[in-house]
Amino acid sequence: MAEREDLAIDRVHGVEHLLEPELDLGPQGGSVTFEERNSIDPATVVRLMQQAPREYRLEGPLRLRITRVMPTEEARFDFGASLMKRLAGKPR
Repeated sequence: MAEREDLAIDRVHGVEHLLEPELDLGPQGGSVTFEERNSIDPATVVRLMQQAPREYRLEGPLRLRITRVMPTEEARFDFGASLMKRLAGKPR
């Protein structure tokens, strides 16, 4: 029942926040935390880890750890925007 109420609230606000990952970045990297229900294709996450295994790793089933030096806010913003686009993209 609570799940339906959450979905109803999302519809009212026009936001699908339950399906969006939470991104936390700092100068040495950060993490992406996914909701249990999400719209991210798992194959996209696996591809990221395969393409850059030193940069991405899973910490449990819902957290992607990022190890990357990003000394400036601009670098973190650019990386975060690019990563979120990749995660939201359609599976290949």
